[in-house]
Amino acid sequence: MKAAPGVVTYYRRVRFSHALSLTEPCVPLPFRGNEPVISTEPDRPENAVALGKWKQDRPSLFRMLLDRADDSIEIIDPATGRFLDCTEQSYSALGYTRAEFLSLSVPDIDPLVTPPIFAQNVTRIREHGTATFESLHRRKDGSTFPVEVSARLLQLDREYLLAIVRDITARKQSEEALRLAKFSMDRTADAVYWIDPQANILDVNEAACLMLGYSKDELCAMTVHDLNPDFQRDMWPRFWADAQRRGTMMIETSHRTKDGRLIPIEVSVNYLAYEGKEYHCAFVRDITARKRTEEALRRSEAFFTSMVENLPNMVFVKDATDLKFVRFNKAGEDLLGHPREALIGKNDYDFFSKEEADFFTENDRQVLQSGRLMDIPEESIQTRNKGARTLHTKKVPIFDTDGAPQFLMGISEDITERKQLEAQFQQSKKMEAVGRLAGGVAHDFNNLLTVINGYSEILLNQLPPGDPLSAMAKETLQAGERARSLTGQLLAFSRRQILRPQPLDLNDPIRSISSMLERLLGETIVLAIDLEPNLWTIHSDKGHIDQVLMNLAVNARDAMPNGGDLTIATRNVVVTRTQPTGPGMVPPGEYVQVSMGDNGQGMSQDTLAHLFEPFFTTKPEGTGTGLGLATVHGIVTQSRGTIVVDSALGQGTTFHLYFPRFVAPLAPPQASSQGHRTIGSETVLVVEDQDSVRNVIIHGLKHQGYQVTAAAGGEEALRLAGSLPEPIQVLVTDVIMPHMTGPVLAQRLRQIWPGLLVLFMSGYTDQADPAFLDEPGTAFIQKPFVPSTLAKSLRELLDRPI
Repeated sequence: MKAAPGVVTYYRRVRFSHALSLTEPCVPLPFRGNEPVISTEPDRPENAVALGKWKQDRPSLFRMLLDRADDSIEIIDPATGRFLDCTEQSYSALGYTRAEFLSLSVPDIDPLVTPPIFAQNVTRIREHGTATFESLHRRKDGSTFPVEVSARLLQLDREYLLAIVRDITARKQSEEALRLAKFSMDRTADAVYWIDPQANILDVNEAACLMLGYSKDELCAMTVHDLNPDFQRDMWPRFWADAQRRGTMMIETSHRTKDGRLIPIEVSVNYLAYEGKEYHCAFVRDITARKRTEEALRRSEAFFTSMVENLPNMVFVKDATDLKFVRFNKAGEDLLGHPREALIGKNDYDFFSKEEADFFTENDRQVLQSGRLMDIPEESIQTRNKGARTLHTKKVPIFDTDGAPQFLMGISEDITERKQLEAQFQQSKKMEAVGRLAGGVAHDFNNLLTVINGYSEILLNQLPPGDPLSAMAKETLQAGERARSLTGQLLAFSRRQILRPQPLDLNDPIRSISSMLERLLGETIVLAIDLEPNLWTIHSDKGHIDQVLMNLAVNARDAMPNGGDLTIATRNVVVTRTQPTGPGMVPPGEYVQVSMGDNGQGMSQDTLAHLFEPFFTTKPEGTGTGLGLATVHGIVTQSRGTIVVDSALGQGTTFHLYFPRFVAPLAPPQASSQGHRTIGSETVLVVEDQDSVRNVIIHGLKHQGYQVTAAAGGEEALRLAGSLPEPIQVLVTDVIMPHMTGPVLAQRLRQIWPGLLVLFMSGYTDQADPAFLDEPGTAFIQKPFVPSTLAKSLRELLDRPI
């Protein structure tokens, strides 16, 4: 119902009898421009009169509206199939009165529907929401006519079935006329195909059967893709839309006969829309003779073809008029993943996305218009077999004798691997720079934490348990320990930590940590372990391997908030050639592979690109540091390993860790020292360039009874050594110091005092596997530490059997 000019009609929901829910217009309101003019006098008499008139006439108007519809509208009881209400068209079309019609049920007027079938239809409608089907309706005089029924269930105060019925007699007559028209098509000399939007062959004429050697039934059981090797399935929607837009189009392609021969054909495709359905009517002509002539012409160009064919880069030639390909070399076939027969005679729109084809076509036209060479440093294409590739392309026009452009030739070099290597190199430089910064910060921070944690422990030992200061010192020490864990992650990421690698069977740490992982993952995640029984040995730090497993397990747990499966597997693998994979490449060689895979949320390509960057996290603010995977990357890289990540959104994530095989036999485990004695009376030389760190070490060792001499650097320590009346028994020295490093100092002092024991201290190094730690009489302690830990390490070194 249309509103009067200058009036906006507002609607509200109302409910009529027979459970019909319709829309009721409220009082028409005047408007000015696009804004309604709302009266500030709602009780004006003319408004009240209009509203009262509308309420009086409303039911009649809406019933009149429904009864004037061309289709029948019926309300049916879904339980019994009886009609509850209907429009005038429903009963008049069948020759009944309204009262007669409402006394019937669906099986009374539909000879194809029995009560069981009606119940099945209601069930189907209830499952799918709606249903549309064809059937028959019987008039009162017994005659029938075809109908199309659209039905849905309505849930109001109870459940109702709404059916809209359309008489399709005219459509069926038109379809019969179409069959008559097809009879004439069967008498044409060319092959004729009727094809639906899904590329199914609906019908063919006798000429099509004779051309390909199939029977009619065989052809009608096939699709266009079965006959046409050029026509890939992903091309069909674009081709159909193109034919729909053009109406008629001519293409050259090929069909494969029943005996396997490929014959060239010319196809005239005609798009038809009839009675709500769409078709392609294709007239196909065998053009074998014409193609033979073209082949003779190609043979005359053998020298040019041979030269182009052996070029390593893709070479293509397009016709200057329609920009269809007329030449392609072998490198072009390999790059694009299409046979040459499929490329020739087609254009960019037949193989690439519209955006890519638009870009290529625009460049082609610029080259032809300018008459000059065009150099395109980078362009992206989507190939059939190799995915996205980056090309460096040069295009140049080829002119005929009249000086008009006849062809366009292009040469494209695939620079994808080069771009990947450049990107990896830039990423590596960025990670190295950030790693140096993180390592330097962690080194300085470790010195500060040594002081903070050291004095906190000293205070705890000196204060009584109930003292309030004791609780403060304890909190300070706990905070320092948490900070120690953070600096450990920074050092692992930056590959500046000192590792203590040993021959290791990776199955051992996985077995030992499995119970801890199960508790970490929780009850909603199922952990499965699949270990290679005869796993090769690697050379790595067991503690850091545990950290890698824990960090990856936490990452998997967070990717499966609703539970899932986590699998850890080990394998012996041999990589025979280098391939770009994920964030790095696995060089050829023998590896122990550890794979940890989950079926969680997965990651996008953008997330994968930043996965191992420090402080990058997808977790909500305050729930992660962004160092977990950066730490994993640092540890694996420092162990000369490689990480490959396989992930996609909604498909889970698998981390593959590759550790080089270690050929030496597995060394027997060293027996751990017994006891926890920390006191002593030996003479100790402490060398540390940071005054605060040196002071806390001196304080802690003196408290344990040691005789301590201290120096701020290597040169000062050598001067002290020359003036001491008795030799020192153990040197405690920092590894990284200005002017003279700890290892150099230890070497020079051992020339003075052979057999000198050395305890190295550090939280930072430029060497993944420092050789000086393997010398006899040497031990190592990681900064930051507390005095008790230092005293324990020193006592273990002094008590170690020589």
